[in-house]
Amino acid sequence: GDGFTNVEEFDAGTAANDAASVPGTGPLITWNAPTERLDGSQLDAGAIDYYEVEYRPVMDEAGTVVDDSSGYFEMVGATIDASSHTPGYLGEGYRPIPESAGNVYARWNFFELQPGIAYQVESRWTAAGNRSTEARYRARFVGDTGEQLVEGPPVDQTQNGGQWVEVVVFTPTDSAAAVELPSTPGGYVIADAVRLTPDPEALGGVLPVEPVNPAPGSQQRFRLEQELQGGQWVFRVRAV
Repeated sequence: GDGFTNVEEFDAGTAANDAASVPGTGPLITWNAPTERLDGSQLDAGAIDYYEVEYRPVMDEAGTVVDDSSGYFEMVGATIDASSHTPGYLGEGYRPIPESAGNVYARWNFFELQPGIAYQVESRWTAAGNRSTEARYRARFVGDTGEQLVEGPPVDQTQNGGQWVEVVVFTPTDSAAAVELPSTPGGYVIADAVRLTPDPEALGGVLPVEPVNPAPGSQQRFRLEQELQGGQWVFRVRAV
């Protein structure tokens, strides 16, 4: 045998006498076949060709915010006191980093990230004429090839003050990462708040599933082949 009991094979919808047909290691999903269409009309037994099983992790769509007043924020290379001179900042103020060749930088540290998911990095600043037009945010994280540094496009901090702006996107394979903002030779760079927002569609997916029993109201079952990471997941089944 293949090491699975007949009950396990039955629940997974696999063949007990076929060594190549084995249950997956993921969760068992069960549902009852629909008996009517969305418009309320009766659904015939043979009207369902297959099911689409969609699964996505439940994630905080608001993202995670680290402000410059947080204990997860730090200045590297110099001590920069907070300022509240220009409005548009989050929290109690911001850190104005004087122009230099990049040897001074701000760092926002993030933990408990979901490995394998793309994260959108957004930041905000207070805009003024003495700001850099070439501020570059970068994400430092562990990726598939070890520690990586991904730099976003140049950001003009003389504009778009007091709002969230996307600055870089990265995909970690570890649960921790840092976002950094180095000084530039062309004006002040403003370190205020950074927000990480995960893309839940990067995990999960949609799979076609053949009906176990075509009769309306009959129980259907399907076991995912792969184990899912810890946390809450949402499953949706659509008859096609």
